[in-house]
Amino acid sequence: MLSPAVQRSLPLVLSLSTLFAAGLALGYRLGSTRQPAPPTTTRQESSHSADEWASHASLALERDLSLSPSQSSLVRSHLTTVSRGIFLERDRALFQIHLRLLEAHDILSKDLTLADSQRSRLKASREKLRALITEKFAPLLKDLPDASPLLKSDNV
Repeated sequence: MLSPAVQRSLPLVLSLSTLFAAGLALGYRLGSTRQPAPPTTTRQESSHSADEWASHASLALERDLSLSPSQSSLVRSHLTTVSRGIFLERDRALFQIHLRLLEAHDILSKDLTLADSQRSRLKASREKLRALITEKFAPLLKDLPDASPLLKSDNV
């Protein structure tokens, strides 16, 4: 037989257990029907061109400032010029960052004592990065024929 204290607390424990189980079931049910949130990235690289950016920015200013047609035209003209400069500077900065990564590969290759398998993996990693740079920054490389001696394949 159960003691009187257990008999008094048994309905309370059963009630709390039932509430807990119901909460778990409801949480599972709601959670399983929801779509997962789209993954977010910390690095947000814009796929917009300079002209698209200028167009969006000028439309936002037209709306926010209630610009007249002549003001809108002037704003578009200025933003187009500014955006091309911004995007060019951004691309050059990204190019320089990638070149620094190539330089890091070369420094590691020279300064570290690596096994042959490690050296070949580092060389493959460097070559992959070099190929990415030559593809991603092709327009910049056309403008800068002597862009960098780091882009040579035989540095590692």
